[in-house]
Amino acid sequence: MGVIQPMITQMVLNAVLSRPSKAPGMRKAEICLLATTGIFSVIGAVFLFMALHSYVLTLYAPWVAAMITGAAALIVGLTCAVIAGGMEEARKRDFKRADAEDPAQALLAALNHATQGLEKPISDNPRTSVLLASLAGYMTGNKLH
Repeated sequence: MGVIQPMITQMVLNAVLSRPSKAPGMRKAEICLLATTGIFSVIGAVFLFMALHSYVLTLYAPWVAAMITGAAALIVGLTCAVIAGGMEEARKRDFKRADAEDPAQALLAALNHATQGLEKPISDNPRTSVLLASLAGYMTGNKLH
């Protein structure tokens, strides 16, 4: 069993790494929904600032109300810019980390994580495990030839 596992691991790695990976793109429906979300968000923000201006206008002089509304809009805009900058930095950092990782190591870590809970049932039922492994190997051999 100790000789077969590295061979199977190498076969899986070769099969996975030889396939060209293509990042899934956004579909037209998703783009349309995001555009609609953006439009309605802008409309909502405009009405919120108009309501803020109308409320502040009842408390202060018109020039003070305009200044308060403008300052509120500026604070919201700067906050969004800082958040977007942080998100961009995190995306770049994640992209560099993903490039730095060895794909073979990442795949082996995923395989180890996926098979982590199988050790106890296999050690509890060794005959059944060998029978199922033999059956799986036989079926795989038939499919490959």
